[in-house]
Amino acid sequence: MTQIDEKKQRRPLRGLLVASLAVNLLVLGVIGGAVLSHRGGHGGDGPGAKERFGTPYVQALSREDRRAVGRAIRQSYRDGGHTLMGDRALYLQTVEVLRSDAFDPVVLNDTLRDIDRSAEGRRDLARAKLVERISAMTPEERSAYADRLEEVLKRGPDKHKKGKKDLGPKEGPSESD
Repeated sequence: MTQIDEKKQRRPLRGLLVASLAVNLLVLGVIGGAVLSHRGGHGGDGPGAKERFGTPYVQALSREDRRAVGRAIRQSYRDGGHTLMGDRALYLQTVEVLRSDAFDPVVLNDTLRDIDRSAEGRRDLARAKLVERISAMTPEERSAYADRLEEVLKRGPDKHKKGKKDLGPKEGPSESD
């Protein structure tokens, strides 16, 4: 009878351990995603900004257009006072919420929602700058961009990894010159 009582007492503890593991995996995923998403832009092997936002649309841009969109995004960040340190603070806040003895899932949810809003704001800004750049193209440039986009889409999602070719127009004199 004592073994049965001990097993009944372990069930809530087991549930608590499973919940703790789930939360730890969630945090690991959030932090891992944050780390990997920032590696590429700083010389790492991970994806940079052009691979994260609207990958096919950005890949189809010429190198010059990609760089111009990136510069416009960075300038908007500077003008708006947005920094990645603000996003880092949200992730650190998540860590504090998870370590709190008085864990509150509502606070965790709110913090994760704030992180989502921040990411959504970055995507909205990137989309606006992309549309702005495409809007400045001539009809011929837009047509060439559409051709490159179609090519990117035909290649599929895994074809842009290592050794990818730049589909944008070559800069400098062409061989026919």
